[in-house]
Amino acid sequence: MAYAGSFSRGNFSRKAGTGVVVRNAIVNELLRLGEDNRTFLLLNDTGEYVFREFRLRFPHQLINVGIAESNLVGIAAGLAAAGYVPFTYSIAAFYARAYEQIRVDCCYNRANVKLIGIGAGISYGTMGPTHHTIDDIAAFRALPNMAIFSPADPVEAALLIKSAFVWEGPVYLRLGLAGEPIINATNYKPVIGIPTILREGTDIAIIATGRIVSEAIKTADMLASNGISCSVTNIHTLKPFDPRRLSKEFRCNNILTLEEHNIQGGLGSLVAEGLAEGGYRSRLIRCGLLDTFCPTYGSREYLYKYLRLDAISIAERIDRL
Repeated sequence: MAYAGSFSRGNFSRKAGTGVVVRNAIVNELLRLGEDNRTFLLLNDTGEYVFREFRLRFPHQLINVGIAESNLVGIAAGLAAAGYVPFTYSIAAFYARAYEQIRVDCCYNRANVKLIGIGAGISYGTMGPTHHTIDDIAAFRALPNMAIFSPADPVEAALLIKSAFVWEGPVYLRLGLAGEPIINATNYKPVIGIPTILREGTDIAIIATGRIVSEAIKTADMLASNGISCSVTNIHTLKPFDPRRLSKEFRCNNILTLEEHNIQGGLGSLVAEGLAEGGYRSRLIRCGLLDTFCPTYGSREYLYKYLRLDAISIAERIDRL
């Protein structure tokens, strides 16, 4: 059923903020953190150009280990044991090559390593499934002692980099890549473990994480024009996560989770666990990749539409409720 209302695929348009490269936000924040000589930055032959200013200003605090992700994580764990605060920077999908080192060197030893995963979800849409990261939430959720931060925009990304620096223990930062609209004010202060409510609503609760939060906001705005009241909650901390923080959302009759990730083991699973354990009777709809690899290539906008993760597709799904 086509979405009924003044917003349609033909005439919908919304100016959703200015697209900003999320890498710029984290580069600037790491430059500030570099003033503390405990900060180390490690690359796997990704980001040398991006971090050229960091290398110029702090040449003894940056190591490029080459295309060797296991070494990347192992060296970072060694630096953490020596009292440094190392950040590793890699395309998110490539951390799969170092899962054993992340599991044992970082998590088992509670090493103070911060793993920056750039281009999570289907950010690298034109590179295909080998560069998509649709299983990382599930993989890292299963690791004891691992924290998972999932910022929705560049403002939140910079703030969560800062939070990761002071967090004791391993952290995985799940970041987008480019073009994310700004959805948070410059005075915004995320609190680790506490979801951020972006819209209030009563008919359906949309719970989202990462850069696709912007699609949740668009969806809520579209449905509001047709008299459907949607709340939007941003889960910027996937671990630690206390489902009691979502008690208000869980009391809504209809809940929809939205993520750039396999619906198995990701945000949808996290919310389903909270609903079941809390004894809530709400209906849950999980929106994400339906236990499949993305079989095609293209821009984020194209792939969102192809996978029916764009605002209009989500609105149509809600409308069918």
